[in-house]
Amino acid sequence: MSAKRASHISAQIEMLESRRLLSAAPVSLTALAAATPAAVHQYPTVPNIVGTYTGSFASSKGLTGTVSIALASEGTTGKLAGTLTVEGYGTVNIKGTVNVKGKFSLHGSGLHLSLTLSGAASTDLNTLAGKFNAGAKHGSAHGTFSASKAG
Repeated sequence: MSAKRASHISAQIEMLESRRLLSAAPVSLTALAAATPAAVHQYPTVPNIVGTYTGSFASSKGLTGTVSIALASEGTTGKLAGTLTVEGYGTVNIKGTVNVKGKFSLHGSGLHLSLTLSGAASTDLNTLAGKFNAGAKHGSAHGTFSASKAG
């Protein structure tokens, strides 16, 4: 297209429709203040499961023992950090998350060892229970655990 020809093209603007896209009735502040709490939506919060939990575990290979889960920090977003101690095996640093329904996932690793725990907190937040997977240099195990909050 030449420059001379392009100068003769003009744009046209048409009005398609005239309608109100956003319209609402006026709201009274007294009616809004008198609304019942059930009418106002509350977002659920992440439960606070910080503390020390002691209990037991049982693996699919028949091993049983004592376990201690110490959760020392929890953010408002549900991020967890702490330690997991298994009697006779040692202590591992763990990190993970908990959601608004109390379901948690924890991961940790040490020298030739990796752990994954998943489960749920009880409604009163005094018990953690779930499943675990452990992988080590010379084998692996999976099973269940349950631990209650100390004191």
